[in-house]
Amino acid sequence: MNKLILNFKSNKSKKIKNPKNFLGGKGANLSQMGRMGLPVPPGFTISTKVCDLFYKNKKKLSPKILNDIKKELKHLEKESGNKFGDLKKPLLVSVRSGARVSMPGMMDTILNLGLNDKTVIALASKTSNMRFAKDSYRRFIQMYSSVVMGVDNYNFEELIENYKLSKEVLLDTELDENDWDALIQDFKNVVKNKTKKDFPQNVFDQLYGAISAVFLSWESHRAKVYRKLNQIPSEWGTAVNVQSMVFGNMGNDCATGVVFTRNPSDGKKEIYGEYLINAQGEDVVAGIRTPQNITKKARLKSGAKELSLEESMPKVFEELKKILKILESHYKDMQDVEFTVEKKKLWMLQTRSGKKTKICCTRKTIPGLRVLQKYSVGLGGGLNHRFNLSDEYLIKDNHIASSNLRKLITNAKKNRKRITVEVDNLNQLKKIMDLKFDAILFDNMSIKNLKKGLKLVGKKYQTEASGNINIFNVKKIATTGVKRISIGELTHSVRAIDLSLEI
Repeated sequence: MNKLILNFKSNKSKKIKNPKNFLGGKGANLSQMGRMGLPVPPGFTISTKVCDLFYKNKKKLSPKILNDIKKELKHLEKESGNKFGDLKKPLLVSVRSGARVSMPGMMDTILNLGLNDKTVIALASKTSNMRFAKDSYRRFIQMYSSVVMGVDNYNFEELIENYKLSKEVLLDTELDENDWDALIQDFKNVVKNKTKKDFPQNVFDQLYGAISAVFLSWESHRAKVYRKLNQIPSEWGTAVNVQSMVFGNMGNDCATGVVFTRNPSDGKKEIYGEYLINAQGEDVVAGIRTPQNITKKARLKSGAKELSLEESMPKVFEELKKILKILESHYKDMQDVEFTVEKKKLWMLQTRSGKKTKICCTRKTIPGLRVLQKYSVGLGGGLNHRFNLSDEYLIKDNHIASSNLRKLITNAKKNRKRITVEVDNLNQLKKIMDLKFDAILFDNMSIKNLKKGLKLVGKKYQTEASGNINIFNVKKIATTGVKRISIGELTHSVRAIDLSLEI
């Protein structure tokens, strides 16, 4: 394959022997959905081969690659009817990673790229919605500064939380265009203070910086640890997907969500997922707002008052239902799908084979056999999510009792490592629910309390169950919906087997 960058609808991708190896998992699936005629926002994939060339070229994009990106942008402008950097109809894009295998939480994403002090006014004029435009711009500054410029995200989150306190409001959605305008200036001041640079206004500089940052994230500490634990070769590299933005946060006829083609806990054939009205993708998993159910049946079962997607947008729901059936039939596996609704128009952003509850080992291993034991767990289909204590911060019950818990987590974030908080009762869980970290470890909880805990958490954090789990109760725990189950017996209590070499 001579062409290193491919449009989602390009027929050339049909000729690729192993599409996921070249386009990455996300790019290959977007390409497939595009060729199937499903509603996919236009875009292109920068192949994993370019990642290899990037590192060989001293971590720089070559002039040829930059020229090819510009050519693909022209096609994107034609498909979308917008122009990159235009002051009347600006094209905004997302920049996402896409390795050949899913590496959740390991790689970087940037949304709303193409906004600056001038195009934000054009977006407001085009949509007749200044609040939406300003909200989109502050989101972009926050993401880009964190991913590309190395400004820790907590700097921006603290500004937002303090601003909401001064306004006496709880939700981001309660802030208006003037509020976001003030925060945008505060954000730019933080960037200037931390990096000694102004936030970039040239949209091409923004794009090239974002693409480079995604390639660089392949060699980030967290990605290296994940690859080491899961036997993923470093030479595979990652692809980059550049896609025209569609917006779920333009008003109450817009939404974003995540949905499975069947229940991931027990495999039951029923649509399972959550969505938010007037939100962007990261809001569903950020825990800022409580997501709503996709189906009416799920809403009634949970006792929720907020309408399901099936009730609030019945035509969108029916279209989504048909597409989910098509995708599961094509891939012959449960699909994990991300979607956005813009002005009641459904768009498919991603599909991948859904992850069922994962069985993990713990950090406890037999002395001297750590590497071999971790390797064998991976070969057996298990997940190695912790190699040792240095891989993440583990906050335990004695830390939760501390009055300095918030400061402890804030300081931990500065080192950019995963933060897991361990709880062994619901009171501890309730105490930490307003804090921002990565995962909750439910330790030695009864099935009843585990279910209650998972309901409280929703999709705000990754979830894991551990403590006294064995072959007799693991299936029951898996049906609660917890995402990971860690079992110490896999490594620290392995039974010896006497093997004979006689023939």
